[in-house]
Amino acid sequence: MSTLTNNSFIVVIRSAGERTKSVCRDIVLKQLSEKHVKVIQLTPFEEALRESYRIGIKSDKEWLITIDADVLPRKDFLKDIFGLTNKVSDDLFAFKPMIYDKILMKHRLAGFRVYRNKYLEKAFDFIPEDGQEIRPEEFTVKKMENLGHKTKIFEYVAGLHDYEQYYRDIYRKAYFHATKHAEQVAQLMEEWKKKSVDDPDYIVVLKGAVDGLLSGKMPKADLRFFEDSTRKALEELGLEEKKSLDVSNIELKVEEILNSEGPFTKEYTWAGIKKNIKKKGFLDASLYTSGHILEAVGKKLKKRTES
Repeated sequence: MSTLTNNSFIVVIRSAGERTKSVCRDIVLKQLSEKHVKVIQLTPFEEALRESYRIGIKSDKEWLITIDADVLPRKDFLKDIFGLTNKVSDDLFAFKPMIYDKILMKHRLAGFRVYRNKYLEKAFDFIPEDGQEIRPEEFTVKKMENLGHKTKIFEYVAGLHDYEQYYRDIYRKAYFHATKHAEQVAQLMEEWKKKSVDDPDYIVVLKGAVDGLLSGKMPKADLRFFEDSTRKALEELGLEEKKSLDVSNIELKVEEILNSEGPFTKEYTWAGIKKNIKKKGFLDASLYTSGHILEAVGKKLKKRTES
């Protein structure tokens, strides 16, 4: 473990009972001493955010890294994150790397953020009251941006998201995606169907997405809301809930998946289009890219008419 990383970082792993909680912690502990790694399990999310900030404020470290327990970080992520901290200005409050998401099958921003600790006390006062904001962490960060404390996104891919999760969590997340991003989910159905032949996770993804699309309403962000529906879904699919996770060679598996998916590429660049052609075939990739371009144009036009 590097003296530089031990002197620079405190890591908070935020858990809601994920199957990968212990594995996520073990990967971090290979890169950082135990006294600088905290695992918290608090609800609602706003309280988990408050506790994360408290831990950062009380520490003598420059940076707080928050990692959701459904993320499997890559084996050398901390060294890479340290490198990124040298590429930001002193007024920066927070930055985010990318992850690769199993359900949405793409690189995106989720479950991983790096904060500069000296600004956390100010940010703490902006954390919204419980249940007042749909995305309380993003709300807090935006408030800090309004004060001139910048945020940044890096294209570095720090790990995997939603791999090796319990079926109950996969079902719930697919359900949420369907209620929030129906068009995107509809585009992914065929890919999920193909992958479900070899990976039962995608059978559950399909079931959760279909149930979400048919529900016609936004579910509560509460695990108890899904207890009955998840149980019924697994019974219908003839699946039993997964046992505890086999952690052998997990870091190697993370690297293999990340290497197979390649680096992050923006959707509309030539590199991104070529990547989609390789994964989906020319026709499907062309339709996919055209659909995303039309969707992006539509959003911009809608925003212009509303302003």
